[in-house]
Amino acid sequence: METTELRKSIVQRVLLTDDQPLLNHLHLYLNNNHHQESHLSSEVDKSQVSDSHAAYLAGIPNEVLFYQQVNWISE
Repeated sequence: METTELRKSIVQRVLLTDDQPLLNHLHLYLNNNHHQESHLSSEVDKSQVSDSHAAYLAGIPNEVLFYQQVNWISE
């Protein structure tokens, strides 16, 4: 799908939605798209990423970290 078609499709969907939480998240994302916290992550996700980074810095083998990440994503 071309960028123009994608943009039109998204705009049409946004215009027709009454989903207030979705619109709030979209507004937040678009307003903060240049900031570090621009993605919509839960506190659990942020904690998991932080723990994984600490484990990497502690020297845990990549294979172990990969296995842990696959399990976390599949939950």
